[in-house]
Amino acid sequence: MRTFLVTTLFLSGCASSGGRNLESPLTSDADLIGKTLGEAIEILRVRLDELPIVDEPPCLARALTGLTPDNQRVWLYFHRGDEAFNRSRNWSLEVLKRHRVAGIARRLNGNPWQVTGEVIWYYHSR
Repeated sequence: MRTFLVTTLFLSGCASSGGRNLESPLTSDADLIGKTLGEAIEILRVRLDELPIVDEPPCLARALTGLTPDNQRVWLYFHRGDEAFNRSRNWSLEVLKRHRVAGIARRLNGNPWQVTGEVIWYYHSR
């Protein structure tokens, strides 16, 4: 029995990360809250829409939209910030991608929206 225990501990130690921080697959959208939009886009493999910026009047960028490889419609929300306001509505995607994710809304094939975090409920209540 003792040999079994020692062998089990040894093998599980060999399979561990050895103290390194290995990237593990995300289990939920909540894991993306606080990451940058750029990181979330990369992790979810979102292909941004042709006009991906959703603004909340007046002229305040609030989300980026796109599709995942399995055709889920995704909205990645971020907090309001000074650089998110633009009277002419011509934001830099690279600047917006540095914002932190505050909420996520997903929809697949017309099913109800699944939301996490802070979103604009009006857009996802239908």
